Amino acid sequence: MKTRLGLFACLTLPLALSLPLAAQSPNPNQPYIQSISYGGTGCPNGTVGSSFSNDRTSFTLIFDSFVASSGPGVPVTEGRKNCQLNLNVRVPNGSGQYCAVLDYRGYVQLPSGTTADSSAIYYTQDYTLPDGQLITIGGSPANFAGPVARDYLTRDSVDLSWNGAEPAINPVNINSQVRLIGPASAQAQITHDSIDGRLTPGACDGGDTEPPTITITNPVSGGLYGLGTTVAPAFTCADSGSGVASCTGAPAIDTTAIGAHTFTVTAVDNAGNTSTASIDYAVGGKNECKGGGHSKFLAPTFRNQGLCVSSFVK
Repeated sequence: MKTRLGLFACLTLPLALSLPLAAQSPNPNQPYIQSISYGGTGCPNGTVGSSFSNDRTSFTLIFDSFVASSGPGVPVTEGRKNCQLNLNVRVPNGSGQYCAVLDYRGYVQLPSGTTADSSAIYYTQDYTLPDGQLITIGGSPANFAGPVARDYLTRDSVDLSWNGAEPAINPVNINSQVRLIGPASAQAQITHDSIDGRLTPGACDGGDTEPPTITITNPVSGGLYGLGTTVAPAFTCADSGSGVASCTGAPAIDTTAIGAHTFTVTAVDNAGNTSTASIDYAVGGKNECKGGGHSKFLAPTFRNQGLCVSSFVK
């Protein structure tokens, strides 16, 4: 996973709302998220819903307005939206190494010639806190190119390391954004719909970086199918890491035109890794029946050349 670091700086965006510690039961001997503050063009006051686990080590934020868009009549400023999140992490013993995993879910719809990105910068704090604690963190972006229209999920694994002798509340600052790149007249959008975060002991292991595997059993590679024949595709997707989030292909094999065709399946795992697989096949008609060609059809099948030819005569 590529890492992009940002220098800690004074923030120019006011934080619109703080989500304080509710009546829950965090473990007093483990770090937990005491509060989250937010603000920005993608998360105006009152547009973010939140929930926390009982032990306050995980959270979910739901966004109503985190949408970058473009098109006729849409102001250029709508092409980029951001949200500054400040997580205040209470570290009871003042030291230790922990992993913060953040899942960003959204939707992207782009025509040809446009691109978009969904990214988050985790601010590096290159200074020692009053009790001797130090944080070093980083993040990674995700990029999309049109034409595309799909849900997406990206995951960041962020190492948090504190060295201190006294309990402290330490800030973890996240600046997430969605951005469109292309003609302002192009109708396009990218969203952040939600962020799921969790804090676990120990260093991050790098997460799942392997894409899913795809197996296509129908259509058959190089297979011949009859013009206008209804043929159901058959395919499976697997992922031994984070698991399969989506496995999509056309609901039917295209047999509407004679000639070469390609059937494609796209798989995305729960870490945002994507893979595609394609099978080339052919569609034939009465001309492909001749010279023993009738025996090559996989669907439908024919006993002889005459039946094959007659099936395509209207």
